[in-house]
Amino acid sequence: MFKSFLIFIIVVFSIKSNAQNNSVFNGGNGSGSSCNCAGSVLEVPLPVELISLTARVNGQYVVMEWITATEINNAYFTVERSEDILHWESIVNVNGAGNSNSTLNYSAIDYNPLQGLSYYRLRQADYDGRYNYSDMVSVNFTYSDDYILIFPNPVTDNLTIYFNSNPEELIITDIQGNIVKKLSLKETENSITFPVINLQESIYFITVKSLNKQLKYKLIKIRN
Repeated sequence: MFKSFLIFIIVVFSIKSNAQNNSVFNGGNGSGSSCNCAGSVLEVPLPVELISLTARVNGQYVVMEWITATEINNAYFTVERSEDILHWESIVNVNGAGNSNSTLNYSAIDYNPLQGLSYYRLRQADYDGRYNYSDMVSVNFTYSDDYILIFPNPVTDNLTIYFNSNPEELIITDIQGNIVKKLSLKETENSITFPVINLQESIYFITVKSLNKQLKYKLIKIRN
């Protein structure tokens, strides 16, 4: 899915697809450049190689998550939202890593998502003012009175859970159903943060219990 801008000295532009089929940052102000080198072809490196980009509903919020493989001169990302694909609004900025050759995980929350179908994308900005756009992802959001928000997910060390009801107990189980952590929520207000750094890399399930119902969510633990 990645595209590289190839600029030929005879002022002919073409676009080719990267064989790795990764997501692409498209267009933007000054995303190309020129070359005066006779008899040569210049391939301009992409500022960010994006492995994945997802948007999902988590309780009353929408969570954006993305992973980069490499970053060059990357100042920050802006999460943008639209209900018609034509008009976009900025939701939040997330600092980039500058220059990196390591896999990096990012996430951001839209605390006031639009009802129904909406679209999200990333605007990636360089330190020199240039910017590029990612592909779009869509989310269909429906309001619910009861919810919990698990953040971040996937998680490495510390996990925060927000809720709007009055839960009594939180239980984390592994995929075999074994209880690995149990917490009382009676003295909490609307959030709790606790370490999960000792959990093995795997899939877990979080159950939040109240007097007359329980909510269950999937949690992914990744390497620290």
